[in-house]
Amino acid sequence: MRSIVRGKKKIFYSLYGKGEAYDEFGNKVKGYSPIKEIKMQISSDKGSTENQAFGKDLDYDREMIIHDINCQIDEYTKLWIESDHLTDECDYEVKAVAKSINCIRYAIKKIKANNESKNKT
Repeated sequence: MRSIVRGKKKIFYSLYGKGEAYDEFGNKVKGYSPIKEIKMQISSDKGSTENQAFGKDLDYDREMIIHDINCQIDEYTKLWIESDHLTDECDYEVKAVAKSINCIRYAIKKIKANNESKNKT
């Protein structure tokens, strides 16, 4: 089954290096692009499998797969999967990309919210 429509989930993303930002001294630095929408297949959670496209050493939580080989999403892209892109900060980040002839697989890692990390200390 190749990328069936009902298995896709709508997510939002922002590409690193495609926008403009300024540091505390007013210097121009790379920033994130405006938020865009895309539909993609997303795994429920990382499990053990015989086919490990990203190896055993990479720390990631889920995988995304898309059959559009022209997809612009790359490493360090911010993702809104379980959170609202209008009111919340991103909740996932792309850690690795594995391209093949037919599809692109992304290893994504959940980002801990600022308030969660403060409560643990």
